Amino acid sequence: METEVLAPDSYDRISLDDVVRGKVAVLTGCLQHAGLFDDVVAATLDVVEDVGGIAARAAVERDGFEKLHHHMGMEEAIKVRPRLADRLSDDVVGLVSPILAGLGRSARSPYICGQVYVRIIMPEDIVAGYRSRLRGEAGFLVPHSPHRDSWFSQGTNSINLWMAVGRVSAGNSLLVYPDVYHTDQGRSGNLVHPGEPLGRPVRYELSPGDVLLFHGDHVHSSEVNITEDTRYVITARVSVGAPKYNNKEGSSWVPYYHWGLAESRLRAVSSMRSRATVAYLRRRVLSRLSSTLSRGSSTLSRGK
Repeated sequence: METEVLAPDSYDRISLDDVVRGKVAVLTGCLQHAGLFDDVVAATLDVVEDVGGIAARAAVERDGFEKLHHHMGMEEAIKVRPRLADRLSDDVVGLVSPILAGLGRSARSPYICGQVYVRIIMPEDIVAGYRSRLRGEAGFLVPHSPHRDSWFSQGTNSINLWMAVGRVSAGNSLLVYPDVYHTDQGRSGNLVHPGEPLGRPVRYELSPGDVLLFHGDHVHSSEVNITEDTRYVITARVSVGAPKYNNKEGSSWVPYYHWGLAESRLRAVSSMRSRATVAYLRRRVLSRLSSTLSRGSSTLSRGK
């Protein structure tokens, strides 16, 4: 699989239709070109200051996000990640729209996932002691094993916009397995079964501001971070047309917003297509069941 590496004046050579058919592209300097990079950096430094104080902010600003682990420990990173994800998700449409506007035209209107995902992977000598505790943070604070995103209730037609905010290097990158793009793999839950043959992976080295586009149904995983740098990336997702779900998969449904409607007075109804799905109903049922079980457990505890 060849990866198209595109400069700002050639972003329109790739469309979402191309990507959902399996092409992978790197948009070099995309966040800077779209006028997004400084805002993402500022938001990140604000949250670093909220959690670690002004000295931590100044040090990270001076040394770069690659040296975040020199100035904040994993306990602080555990607090930073969800706060920053919430902050960036508040204007996910504003984050994604300038990127979509530069791409080639697609046959169907994109839908924008309502969640931004923050991925802060510190060097392995730091991460190793937290692996058992942070199993639910796979891909966010600890490396993620090979998987397809649709196994977690993302759309089968969803595309990752994998945005490097810090430098991404060999030894702390993303791995994509193109040899098995159209094949079935043995699974253990939502992950490829250990030992399943996946072929030769492709690794990506990115500069701050580069954006990697790839179909979420490419099998992909995190590299164990064997470098001396923290790898800091944020991810947004879009679907080509209304999201299509594997209705028997997972419970991690999130809303997707019609791009055109989300930027209009009709934003309130822009996620209706993604809500009119079995995946959404399953999410609601499981959430209510979890809430009921939690209340029941609390009642039993008070009765003891």
